[in-house]
Amino acid sequence: LVRYKVLSKKKGQILSIDCKDQNIGVGPEEEHADELSHGSDLPNDYVSKIPFWDIKAVELLLAFIASEPKLSAVDGLLINGGYVRDLLLRRTPDDLDISICLIGCDDDITVEWILNNLCHFALSHQPLFG
Repeated sequence: LVRYKVLSKKKGQILSIDCKDQNIGVGPEEEHADELSHGSDLPNDYVSKIPFWDIKAVELLLAFIASEPKLSAVDGLLINGGYVRDLLLRRTPDDLDISICLIGCDDDITVEWILNNLCHFALSHQPLFG
């Protein structure tokens, strides 16, 4: 399993790689393979492949999580699946796969609850997130 944990603590730091016990091949252009390691920042040439609206979507979701006391147990987001594969192959991803761990949240916090409240949050913060 290769995934990215989104960090929201540091401005400008979008993703860091989390690849415990995995060998990562980056395709034909392997000159940056040594830059990819557990806990390291994702190199800029990979980050540059992230579409603008994906960044805005992640920023919106992180802002919502940070503003919602019921989500205080959530520790960031995981971006996974084909999105990560595409980035590692230096391709522009065409969909965004996000996982949120709700362990530690109240039982009434579900994906449906998050989506309903996220929509209200997005509408009230439209100037910030487009």
